[in-house]
Amino acid sequence: MSLRARLGVQRGHFTVDVDLTVEPGHTLAILGPNGAGKTTILHALAGLAHLDGGHITVDETTWATPETDLPPEKRSVGLLAADHLLFPHLSALDNVAFGPRSRGTRADTAYDIARRELARLGLADTFHARRPHQLSHGQAQRVALARALATHPRVLLLDEPLSALDPESRPTVRQALAARLADFDGMTVLVTHDPLDALTLADELTFVRDGRVVQSGPPQQIVREPRDPYVAQVAGLNLYAAGPAREGTLHLASGAAIVTADPVISRENWVSFPPSAVVLGRHRPDGSARNTWRGRVARVELTGQIARVSLTGEVDLVADITLGSLAELHLAAGDEVWASVKATEVRAYPR
Repeated sequence: MSLRARLGVQRGHFTVDVDLTVEPGHTLAILGPNGAGKTTILHALAGLAHLDGGHITVDETTWATPETDLPPEKRSVGLLAADHLLFPHLSALDNVAFGPRSRGTRADTAYDIARRELARLGLADTFHARRPHQLSHGQAQRVALARALATHPRVLLLDEPLSALDPESRPTVRQALAARLADFDGMTVLVTHDPLDALTLADELTFVRDGRVVQSGPPQQIVREPRDPYVAQVAGLNLYAAGPAREGTLHLASGAAIVTADPVISRENWVSFPPSAVVLGRHRPDGSARNTWRGRVARVELTGQIARVSLTGEVDLVADITLGSLAELHLAAGDEVWASVKATEVRAYPR
């Protein structure tokens, strides 16, 4: 019993062609840049986009093929989007009970289900009578999640569910969502731009670009070994395609060399290292680092107490340095600097 889908959807000149599998009790997070096809995937699963090829099968029941298309109301689906879309004239309790009641559940049973779902998401009885405009955005989003779950769907679809929340409420709602998903025995598909949402909520990650899957697997594997530039950006790593290694030295397409301490036997390799492993200086370093390149500062961005410095040159890279180091180096866009990375910080793995 699982969700198995081969989704072929044609939208003008854009084609989505992906394979997805989600096991019961598991959450699959789909990530990708804008225009990658993430929303089309979600719409196809929900029955809002027709399949031009492939199939959708849930618990061995076919939901869709190019010839057959189960309408959305006949699919056991719960949907939560960034905007909670609660009925403004109904209370929180009535909003959650609406789904079961619309499917023929007795009123007393529907309200029991609604109270239980709201309680599991940390919303006490004092919130039940409030209408959406009387709730904070985080509270309203939890009510919307309770409404999506109240019909006991086999497939829960989450479309950027935390993106519209403010920074203060987002961790609370994320925690409540994670706790509820841990008890959910259906299949969950989460579309998100936020790596933290994906890493904290999902059992599997699938990255899509231009309508195709570029990498899929458990979060820890993907974070350790990204195989696509966008995936590496999300994982926070510098990533390069390289040829065969000769005595620990790999050559990039640009001709630059990178030394690694990893044993490399493949002819085609990926090479990666974290921005925190990069040391910047105004002069060529004399230390033990075997990787040393000259570059020019393209931009400097601040995130808390960290400055992210993007360099172009022999090897385009990103370095994370402290604000103290930034002030000491007096770095600005256009400055020339030296970057160094120890060989022990460089990972190499087959392409």
